[in-house]
Amino acid sequence: MKSKNSLKKRFAVPVLSAAMLLLPPALQAQYSPGQSTAEKRAKTLSDKMQERLPLKDSIEYNKVYALNLKYAQKMQEAIQGADGRMAKFSAAKSVQKAKNKEMKTILTKEEYEKYQQMMDEMKAAAREKFRNRSGGNGSGF
Repeated sequence: MKSKNSLKKRFAVPVLSAAMLLLPPALQAQYSPGQSTAEKRAKTLSDKMQERLPLKDSIEYNKVYALNLKYAQKMQEAIQGADGRMAKFSAAKSVQKAKNKEMKTILTKEEYEKYQQMMDEMKAAAREKFRNRSGGNGSGF
């Protein structure tokens, strides 16, 4: 029989990982379940990319926005359609992997590296916010 702490840790890692993939922290401030739309999340992320990378021109911005929108919608479907936590985590991870693959075809090598750095920073911020919200131990329990 596994201890309660062991079970908590076993389930906390996938939940935390899913949270990092599903909702970048830059969007969390504006995200309130039921109020945020895929369009708003895509625009917010695209605008942040324009600011941080920056994107070359409006054509590149429009391509990035279209891709962010496509995957914001897919992520929403994955979260709402998957059965359990692990299924949601797996679906979210697949969506993010596919998005990154397509993003590589739009961005230059330098832009993609900055994009990856930006996403890593956003994941770290989400992780920290999750820890603070769950009482500091990161388990969510």
